Amino acid sequence: MTIYTNIEELIENEAPHGSGINYNYDNFHQNKERVIFCNCYDLMDENGYYEAVIPFKVIIDKYLDVKILFRGLNNHGRYLVNKTMLREYLEDTYANFVQSAIARYSLEEMFK
Repeated sequence: MTIYTNIEELIENEAPHGSGINYNYDNFHQNKERVIFCNCYDLMDENGYYEAVIPFKVIIDKYLDVKILFRGLNNHGRYLVNKTMLREYLEDTYANFVQSAIARYSLEEMFK
């Protein structure tokens, strides 16, 4: 089993990549209440062409609940997020990541 010395290392190596989440994780912040990090999602249209890059922030609180915030979207970006149910998809994706990480690592340590 890999031992990570900090949450940033865990996220960079274990958090979801691919299926639209195609960028590097950045803007890590951590305290006793939450862990925050950012990425972007490549949104494709029904024909398989890239339609938009949607920046988002993941917040995992000390109760291990996941919240997704979108950053700097214009009206069209907000429309696409709602149309594709992107918030729900990302919240499920990162909730699964948290549950998987709990099974393998002591996530309580990240809030110290």
